[in-house]
Amino acid sequence: MRPFARNTTALLAACASFLCLGSIVAAQQPPAVGPQRPVEEADAPAARASRLTGRTEGVHPLLQRMRPVTAAMIHQPEPGSWLSFRRNSQAWGYSPLKQIDRASVKRLRLVWSWILDDKRTESQPLVHDGVMFVNHSSSVVQALDAKNGDLLWSYARQLPPDLPVLAYGNRNIAILGTTIYLGTSDAYLVALDARTGTVKWQRPIGDPKLHQHFSGGPIIADGLVVIGLSGCYHYTPGGCWISALDPETGNEVWRRPTIARPGEPGGDTWGGVPLEQRYGGSIWMPPSYDPERNVLYVATAVPVPWGRRQRGHDGDALYTNSTLALDPKTGRILWHHQHIPGDNWDMDHAFERHVVRSEVRPDQNVRWVNREAVGDERARDILVGFFGKPGIVEALDAATGRFLWARETIYQTVIRDIDPNTGRATLNPDLIKGVGETVRACPFLFGGRNWPGAAYSPDTNAVYAAMNNTCMDYTLTAVEPKPGAYHSSATYAPAEAPQANGKIGRVEAVDVATGKTLWKHEQRSVWYGSLLATGGGIVFGGDVDRWFNAFDAATGNVLWRTRLAASAQGYPVTYEVEGRQYLAVPAGAGLAIPDLTPEIRVPTFGSVLYVFAVSDD
Repeated sequence: MRPFARNTTALLAACASFLCLGSIVAAQQPPAVGPQRPVEEADAPAARASRLTGRTEGVHPLLQRMRPVTAAMIHQPEPGSWLSFRRNSQAWGYSPLKQIDRASVKRLRLVWSWILDDKRTESQPLVHDGVMFVNHSSSVVQALDAKNGDLLWSYARQLPPDLPVLAYGNRNIAILGTTIYLGTSDAYLVALDARTGTVKWQRPIGDPKLHQHFSGGPIIADGLVVIGLSGCYHYTPGGCWISALDPETGNEVWRRPTIARPGEPGGDTWGGVPLEQRYGGSIWMPPSYDPERNVLYVATAVPVPWGRRQRGHDGDALYTNSTLALDPKTGRILWHHQHIPGDNWDMDHAFERHVVRSEVRPDQNVRWVNREAVGDERARDILVGFFGKPGIVEALDAATGRFLWARETIYQTVIRDIDPNTGRATLNPDLIKGVGETVRACPFLFGGRNWPGAAYSPDTNAVYAAMNNTCMDYTLTAVEPKPGAYHSSATYAPAEAPQANGKIGRVEAVDVATGKTLWKHEQRSVWYGSLLATGGGIVFGGDVDRWFNAFDAATGNVLWRTRLAASAQGYPVTYEVEGRQYLAVPAGAGLAIPDLTPEIRVPTFGSVLYVFAVSDD
């Protein structure tokens, strides 16, 4: 990234402008300001924990009145609440609220804001009974009055001073009963009292010395707290796993590795490599959960090192780049589908799986279709979405994992073909090279598609995703695997995709039943913001150039936009308090590809939670 300012004076001026923006936009209602810290305290975890941990005197009346959250409230959320990652267990990223609609969206105004930690901003707040619980990047959780941003309590984990992973965000927290569950940067699961912010229990899940941590947070499934481990893009012998824990005690109920073991199903796909030399399989994102079918759907990332020639075999390397359907009681694999067998370019397929009930009747222009499995008019449960970096939108049968259909969106060259009967991908052999050989592969390993959330709207029966038209000059390097060390698989330089014509960022809407593109919005700026669909007929999302947009969900027309101090790289949410609908979005530093758009200057520090509502003015 390019630095936002080049000297101390410029930094202070930029910071001053950054902190004042909320007051300027909010006019007569200045924003609440969260805890700030001197630069010299940035690496003092004890001082930081003391400063950010605490609560107001006693228990605030809002928290006293707050109802315990039940599993039914999570899986069938009330319209005005936001109680889970992407709001419902099926990972839709959709709210039925419609006070902010196509007509009123033009009157959105900032009503309050809150300063967040200055790491990568990939967080998603929860909202329940007028209380917002917001997680910062570095294992900080705060309770705020969702109507005006007043601080109710604050918790900050005292992280080890030598923790190697501080830049990665904790994307979400979970709530059940009166407990908040946080996956930390040092691979602990922490249970907090939702009314006071005090610790109920904490359990180590992974080893931070091996760079294990939680980037995707927990969800609640079948009465358990379920969380997937990340950090296995370092050399972690045996790879990562997903765990289920008892919500009252923190005791681990089961653990499911994402790397197949020798002698078990899939264990022979690693070319005879011993378990301690099998690496990868991080779980970036929280799983999806179907409470009616009682099935977890887990998305896994790439093998490490990235290249087949570096791994020393051409095996599929199960269960990397796969969808795993798990029994939430036991962690048993019910079925799996691998989207890229034996990856070679860091093409993670680690993103959300939307659980949707829909007809399946692919359009004639959909490239890959399982004709034996589709074509009738009955609705069925499917997994649909843009599962991986190449931006291929696809659908699987939720009950069996059977491949239904897939088609390309952005330009990609890594997958040459997909067997329509099995869904097995054939990789492009021209791009599988040895160490030191450079190839032009598309997309760039930041995507294409990446972690920013896609959304599904039942009103349009469409999925919406933000992507980028990119390629890369990619060269495998010599590796020396050492437990805990970064894999250093390749060097890579971004390039614009052919025929992009300078328009790199894209938001695309695809009909779930037919696979047809309903609309697409293309622009110069790279897009790394999550999307939110609403009952008001709007899709919200922000780009790297700091514009936060409201699209018409049916047409893609831009209905409203505002410019923030940083790009909206957190997950937008919407909620209701006392009959008024609010729209919240965390903005701050995150992904960018400045080499492709050097004229777009990207802030590299500072994060803010913005909250908007419709003004009567």
